[in-house]
Amino acid sequence: MTRPPTPSRPFGSYTEEQVREEGLRLAHAKGLTGYLADWYVEHFLEVCAEAYAEGYAEGCAEALEVIFRRRGLDVPDGLRERVMSCRDDEVLGEWISRSRTVESASDIFDGGAQP
Repeated sequence: MTRPPTPSRPFGSYTEEQVREEGLRLAHAKGLTGYLADWYVEHFLEVCAEAYAEGYAEGCAEALEVIFRRRGLDVPDGLRERVMSCRDDEVLGEWISRSRTVESASDIFDGGAQP
């Protein structure tokens, strides 16, 4: 299993500097300079990081659903919502690891890993 991104890489394969440069390019394209450009870049970084985290959580939820179905386990109603609300990559990774051996889908949440 591929390790989830570390908190220092919240933008996937892009570095913070690359995302910051793109935010600045977009700010200037909108005619923003000075304080407004700085604000735009910081907001852009936050939005990008949140979008990446949301996409990662959604991918984990889909992976868990596939694993459980292929293993013949019922998928609990609240599984997707619980996984989607988690923003801790280590917890998500642990849930994926547990999904291969648990006896029921809800067992992935046992053992201390909570969002």
